[in-house]
Amino acid sequence: MQFILFVYAVVLTIWIAQLSGRIERIERGKPAVRPAPTPKLAAQSAAKISPAPQATLRTAPPQVRSTAPSASFEETVGAHWFQWLGIGALIIALVFFLKWAFDNGIIGPSGRTMIGYILAIGAMGAGHVLRKRYGSWALTFTGGGALASYIVTWTALHRYGLMDESVAMLLNILTTVATCVLAGRYNALGLALCGIIGGFFTPILTGSEGSVFMLLSYVLLLDLGVLVLAHMRRWHALNFAAFIGTAFWETYAFVFEADASLQMGIVFIALFASLYLAIPAAYTLVRKLPSQDADISILIANGLFHFAVLMFWLSEHSTIFESVDAFCAVIFGLAFGAYSVGVYMRNPRDARLLVTSLSLAVLFVSIAVPMQFTGIWIPLIWSIEAALLLIASMELQGHTLQRFAWPVMGVAYFWFFFVPDGRETLLFSPAGFWLGLLWAAMFIAFAFMAMERAGTLSAPVLAFAFAGAVFLTVLLFAHVALPARSTLSFTQRLIEAGALIGGGYLVLAQAKRKWQKLSADERHGMVALGIGVQIVTVSYLTAEYLRGVDDGYLLSGIGSKYQAKQVGVSMLWAVYGALTLIAGFAIRLGALRSFSVGLLLLAVAKMTLVDFFSLGTGARVIGFTVLGILLVAASFLYQHFKNEVKGFLQGK
Repeated sequence: MQFILFVYAVVLTIWIAQLSGRIERIERGKPAVRPAPTPKLAAQSAAKISPAPQATLRTAPPQVRSTAPSASFEETVGAHWFQWLGIGALIIALVFFLKWAFDNGIIGPSGRTMIGYILAIGAMGAGHVLRKRYGSWALTFTGGGALASYIVTWTALHRYGLMDESVAMLLNILTTVATCVLAGRYNALGLALCGIIGGFFTPILTGSEGSVFMLLSYVLLLDLGVLVLAHMRRWHALNFAAFIGTAFWETYAFVFEADASLQMGIVFIALFASLYLAIPAAYTLVRKLPSQDADISILIANGLFHFAVLMFWLSEHSTIFESVDAFCAVIFGLAFGAYSVGVYMRNPRDARLLVTSLSLAVLFVSIAVPMQFTGIWIPLIWSIEAALLLIASMELQGHTLQRFAWPVMGVAYFWFFFVPDGRETLLFSPAGFWLGLLWAAMFIAFAFMAMERAGTLSAPVLAFAFAGAVFLTVLLFAHVALPARSTLSFTQRLIEAGALIGGGYLVLAQAKRKWQKLSADERHGMVALGIGVQIVTVSYLTAEYLRGVDDGYLLSGIGSKYQAKQVGVSMLWAVYGALTLIAGFAIRLGALRSFSVGLLLLAVAKMTLVDFFSLGTGARVIGFTVLGILLVAASFLYQHFKNEVKGFLQGK
């Protein structure tokens, strides 16, 4: 009885397929009913047959619209709707029949499994047949058949126990291969996604993860097949989907299982990382195609994920982790650096991929520094890395590498100023003094190099040097203003100030020689640098004077410390303003004279509003006497050089 019912189910399924095909053949073979031509149409047809004059050949014949009536509602319902409704009714009848047979034990587990595979294969075949008529809509049958095959295999394995894990694994692999082959033939990305999802879920469906070696070998073979298909069809999204599945199983194998040997783990991590590094290369370097979002995502995710997995795997073997972690970071950096060179050589127009690969290369090399070094060496090496990036950018005549020098140098500054090395930050360590001098020399060199190669690349390099000068200024005043924390002597602070201020004057002298080659923005920057040097100089002298008075080295026997500070600062500003005013006239620099005038006015305001009411008579006499002499001298200079000043202001 069970055999008869099974035969009935098979025959009913075949009959449904034959009925559907017969209806389609009848529709294709039915002659088209055309209405009799009207006199107007007949006349137009005769006009087309009769020879036309030569002049009418230049004009296009009028378009004649077909007057064939569209299918009526009755014909649509009778010819199409009834067809699908009938097929649906028969399928429902078959489903209920199978349910009744299953519930009553008429069809056993073997018969149910066989019927399931027959229906799955039939659905995939139906998708192939209907695709020619209904296009991509019919591929839902193919995808549904593949899904049904996975479900039937899982049921036969886990509920009925009709097969062992190896057979179930083989059947699921065959289903995945068949689905992906059909997807490649139909050029159907959605069907391919269905296949690879089933492929990556196969170890879960069959419960046959096995050893780490077997599991990762299966995933690697699956990746190779999927990536070949994706490369042939240029399915970038399929590559990223495969990476997600691979990352899932790698995480499971290395984080939750972790029963493989150290060598096996490193080999598989290297294989997967190399495979997904080659995926964008296949498009951008081999075919020279522009990268897509999926390629950029794979490149970033591949580098970060596999580096994290490798670090975790090595940390589980603590005896070697600290000795090879920096080496691994450098290897990752070199790999992405080589990839960026390949992009630059083969497909330089793909700027997005080039910047992404360079970013990863710089990131991993920078990560290796704190892994391998300690103390002052960390910001030192980062600053050297930033310098090399700037030099390479000037040699290659490109802005890309310059963008990476800024964050690398920024990290060096942050580490130097805020990350403690023992009890103190590197800012107040003895080695910080020497690093500051090295940075000053580096910034001076970059400023000279930029002015020698004046052009579109010089302005960013000058800005880099000027930003470094700002950080050196903060370093200098941190040593001067925080004597309790700074370990530098007066001589060391003086050398530090001389390097910063003297370097600024060297750059200004070079700018004066290269003035005609500089752009307008660079000239404005040099003027700002000149004013900045004066502000730093007078501020440093003021801070050192105040510290000297507090420590008793300066004016210790003249009145109170407060009076000595107030009068001394006012006189210092006035003297410095007068000297810079003389220098401004000597070198004919209006910006310097403007600074001097402003500083003299500031000294006058301080003497009038602060010193006059807070100082004693003797201090007032000394201060106002010196200030008066200097102001008279300044007035004499302006009277003597008034014609030159007018000419300068008028642009003559």
